[in-house]
Amino acid sequence: MNDYIRDLIIPAYSKEALSYKKNDFLFREGEEDDSVYFLEEGEVKILKKKWVLWSAKPNELIGISSYFADESTYNFSAKANADCKVYRIQNADFKSILLNNSTFSRAVMDMLCQRIRLTNTRTKSLLEYPSRYRLIHEIIRKAKEIKTNRVPYTLEDLSGVVGVSVRLIRDMISDLEQKKLLERTKEKLIIHDLKGLEIIAKIT
Repeated sequence: MNDYIRDLIIPAYSKEALSYKKNDFLFREGEEDDSVYFLEEGEVKILKKKWVLWSAKPNELIGISSYFADESTYNFSAKANADCKVYRIQNADFKSILLNNSTFSRAVMDMLCQRIRLTNTRTKSLLEYPSRYRLIHEIIRKAKEIKTNRVPYTLEDLSGVVGVSVRLIRDMISDLEQKKLLERTKEKLIIHDLKGLEIIAKIT
Protein backbone atom coordinates (compact mmCIF):
# COMPACT_ATOMS: atom_id res chain seq x y z
CA MET A 1 0.00 0.00 0.00
CA ASN A 2 2.96 2.33 0.53
CA ASP A 3 3.65 2.02 -3.20
CA TYR A 4 0.14 3.28 -3.81
CA ILE A 5 0.86 6.37 -1.70
CA ARG A 6 4.05 6.95 -3.66
CA ASP A 7 2.31 6.66 -7.04
CA LEU A 8 -0.27 9.19 -5.91
CA ILE A 9 2.07 11.71 -4.29
CA ILE A 10 5.05 11.82 -6.66
CA PRO A 11 3.23 12.90 -9.85
CA ALA A 12 1.34 15.64 -7.99
CA TYR A 13 4.34 17.04 -6.10
CA SER A 14 7.30 16.15 -8.31
CA LYS A 15 8.27 19.82 -8.64
CA GLU A 16 8.50 20.25 -4.89
CA ALA A 17 11.20 17.70 -4.07
CA LEU A 18 13.49 18.78 -1.25
CA SER A 19 16.94 17.41 -0.41
CA TYR A 20 18.35 17.07 3.10
CA LYS A 21 21.84 16.06 4.14
CA LYS A 22 22.49 13.60 6.96
CA ASN A 23 21.80 15.23 10.36
CA ASP A 24 19.63 17.99 8.83
CA PHE A 25 16.23 18.50 10.46
CA LEU A 26 13.11 18.38 8.32
CA PHE A 27 11.39 20.02 11.27
CA ARG A 28 11.80 20.27 15.03
CA GLU A 29 9.42 19.56 17.86
CA GLY A 30 7.46 22.72 18.63
CA GLU A 31 7.75 24.26 15.16
CA GLU A 32 4.61 25.22 13.23
CA ASP A 33 2.83 22.15 11.90
CA ASP A 34 2.00 23.20 8.35
CA SER A 35 3.00 20.19 6.22
CA VAL A 36 3.24 16.43 5.87
CA TYR A 37 6.34 14.93 4.23
CA PHE A 38 6.68 11.95 1.90
CA LEU A 39 10.10 10.25 2.04
CA GLU A 40 11.28 8.98 -1.35
CA GLU A 41 14.96 8.33 -0.59
CA GLY A 42 17.03 7.97 2.59
CA GLU A 43 16.07 7.46 6.23
CA VAL A 44 14.65 9.85 8.82
CA LYS A 45 14.79 9.46 12.60
CA ILE A 46 11.69 10.47 14.54
CA LEU A 47 12.70 11.97 17.87
CA LYS A 48 10.89 12.93 21.07
CA LYS A 49 13.34 15.15 22.89
CA LYS A 50 16.56 13.14 22.41
CA TRP A 51 14.96 9.68 22.25
CA VAL A 52 14.44 7.88 18.94
CA LEU A 53 10.84 6.67 18.58
CA TRP A 54 11.24 5.02 15.18
CA SER A 55 12.87 5.53 11.77
CA ALA A 56 11.01 6.37 8.57
CA LYS A 57 12.01 4.51 5.41
CA PRO A 58 11.31 5.28 1.72
CA ASN A 59 7.62 5.46 0.72
CA GLU A 60 6.54 6.55 4.20
CA LEU A 61 4.76 9.71 5.32
CA ILE A 62 6.22 11.84 8.10
CA GLY A 63 4.18 14.20 10.25
CA ILE A 64 0.81 12.47 10.04
CA SER A 65 0.45 11.98 13.80
CA SER A 66 0.84 15.73 14.36
CA TYR A 67 -1.62 16.38 11.54
CA PHE A 68 -4.31 14.17 13.05
CA ALA A 69 -3.64 15.52 16.53
CA ASP A 70 -4.96 18.81 15.14
CA GLU A 71 -2.25 20.79 16.90
CA SER A 72 -0.54 23.95 15.70
CA THR A 73 2.98 22.55 16.23
CA TYR A 74 4.82 19.29 15.54
CA ASN A 75 4.85 16.95 18.56
CA PHE A 76 8.21 15.42 17.59
CA SER A 77 11.33 16.17 15.51
CA ALA A 78 12.34 14.59 12.20
CA LYS A 79 16.09 14.33 11.53
CA ALA A 80 17.77 12.89 8.44
CA ASN A 81 19.75 9.75 9.28
CA ALA A 82 21.15 9.73 5.73
CA ASP A 83 20.95 12.01 2.69
CA CYS A 84 17.24 12.27 1.89
CA LYS A 85 14.83 13.29 -0.85
CA VAL A 86 11.35 14.24 0.32
CA TYR A 87 8.16 15.84 -0.94
CA ARG A 88 6.48 18.47 1.21
CA ILE A 89 2.68 18.49 1.16
CA GLN A 90 0.84 21.43 2.68
CA ASN A 91 -1.79 20.39 5.22
CA ALA A 92 -4.62 21.80 3.10
CA ASP A 93 -3.51 19.70 0.12
CA PHE A 94 -3.10 16.61 2.32
CA LYS A 95 -6.63 17.10 3.67
CA SER A 96 -7.98 17.35 0.13
CA ILE A 97 -6.40 14.03 -0.85
CA LEU A 98 -7.78 12.34 2.27
CA LEU A 99 -11.30 13.60 1.60
CA ASN A 100 -11.32 12.68 -2.08
CA ASN A 101 -9.53 9.33 -2.10
CA SER A 102 -10.79 6.59 0.22
CA THR A 103 -8.00 4.16 -0.72
CA PHE A 104 -5.39 6.75 0.20
CA SER A 105 -7.21 7.45 3.48
CA ARG A 106 -7.17 3.75 4.42
CA ALA A 107 -3.47 3.48 3.57
CA VAL A 108 -2.69 6.49 5.77
CA MET A 109 -4.77 5.08 8.64
CA ASP A 110 -2.92 1.75 8.39
CA MET A 111 0.40 3.57 8.49
CA LEU A 112 -0.67 5.63 11.50
CA CYS A 113 -1.80 2.50 13.39
CA GLN A 114 1.58 0.88 12.73
CA ARG A 115 3.31 3.96 14.14
CA ILE A 116 1.18 3.87 17.28
CA ARG A 117 1.95 0.18 17.86
CA LEU A 118 5.68 0.78 17.29
CA THR A 119 5.75 3.75 19.65
CA ASN A 120 3.88 1.80 22.32
CA THR A 121 6.31 -1.11 21.98
CA ARG A 122 9.29 1.25 22.27
CA THR A 123 7.81 2.93 25.35
CA LYS A 124 7.06 -0.42 27.01
CA SER A 125 10.63 -1.56 26.34
CA LEU A 126 12.05 1.59 27.93
CA LEU A 127 9.89 1.12 31.02
CA GLU A 128 10.10 -2.63 31.56
CA TYR A 129 13.46 -3.95 30.31
CA PRO A 130 17.05 -3.26 31.47
CA SER A 131 19.30 -1.22 29.20
CA ARG A 132 21.60 -4.16 28.34
CA TYR A 133 18.61 -6.17 27.10
CA ARG A 134 17.33 -3.24 25.03
CA LEU A 135 20.77 -2.66 23.50
CA ILE A 136 21.32 -6.25 22.39
CA HIS A 137 17.78 -6.62 21.09
CA GLU A 138 18.09 -3.45 19.04
CA ILE A 139 21.36 -4.60 17.48
CA ILE A 140 19.83 -7.99 16.63
CA ARG A 141 16.64 -6.40 15.28
CA LYS A 142 18.54 -4.00 13.03
CA ALA A 143 20.87 -6.72 11.72
CA LYS A 144 17.91 -8.90 10.74
CA GLU A 145 16.06 -5.96 9.21
CA ILE A 146 18.90 -4.95 6.89
CA LYS A 147 20.13 -8.56 6.46
CA THR A 148 23.80 -7.88 7.12
CA ASN A 149 26.22 -8.22 10.03
CA ARG A 150 27.36 -4.61 9.54
CA VAL A 151 24.89 -2.52 11.52
CA PRO A 152 25.09 1.24 10.79
CA TYR A 153 24.79 2.44 14.37
CA THR A 154 27.05 4.93 16.15
CA LEU A 155 27.17 5.19 19.93
CA GLU A 156 25.04 8.34 19.67
CA ASP A 157 22.44 6.49 17.58
CA LEU A 158 22.21 3.67 20.12
CA SER A 159 22.00 6.13 22.99
CA GLY A 160 18.88 7.64 21.45
CA VAL A 161 17.28 4.30 20.65
CA VAL A 162 18.08 2.54 23.94
CA GLY A 163 17.44 5.59 26.12
CA VAL A 164 20.67 5.73 28.14
CA SER A 165 23.85 7.82 28.05
CA VAL A 166 26.54 7.45 25.41
CA ARG A 167 29.00 6.53 28.17
CA LEU A 168 26.86 3.59 29.31
CA ILE A 169 26.39 2.45 25.71
CA ARG A 170 30.17 2.56 25.21
CA ASP A 171 30.75 0.44 28.32
CA MET A 172 28.18 -2.17 27.26
CA ILE A 173 29.56 -2.33 23.71
CA SER A 174 33.11 -2.73 25.08
CA ASP A 175 31.93 -5.69 27.16
CA LEU A 176 30.42 -7.31 24.06
CA GLU A 177 33.66 -6.68 22.17
CA GLN A 178 35.65 -8.40 24.91
CA LYS A 179 33.37 -11.40 24.53
CA LYS A 180 34.20 -11.41 20.77
CA LEU A 181 30.54 -11.00 19.87
CA LEU A 182 30.96 -7.83 17.85
CA GLU A 183 33.39 -5.09 16.88
CA ARG A 184 32.82 -1.34 16.90
CA THR A 185 34.06 1.02 14.20
CA LYS A 186 33.39 4.75 13.91
CA GLU A 187 30.17 4.43 11.92
CA LYS A 188 28.96 0.87 12.46
CA LEU A 189 28.95 -2.30 14.51
CA ILE A 190 30.26 -5.51 12.95
CA ILE A 191 28.57 -8.58 14.41
CA HIS A 192 30.82 -11.63 14.73
CA ASP A 193 28.47 -13.93 16.62
CA LEU A 194 24.73 -13.29 16.18
CA LYS A 195 23.78 -16.53 17.93
CA GLY A 196 25.91 -15.52 20.89
CA LEU A 197 24.11 -12.17 21.10
CA GLU A 198 20.75 -13.93 20.99
CA ILE A 199 21.77 -16.23 23.84
CA ILE A 200 22.89 -13.30 25.99
CA ALA A 201 19.66 -11.43 25.21
CA LYS A 202 17.59 -14.35 26.53
CA ILE A 203 19.41 -14.43 29.86
CA THR A 204 19.89 -10.69 30.37
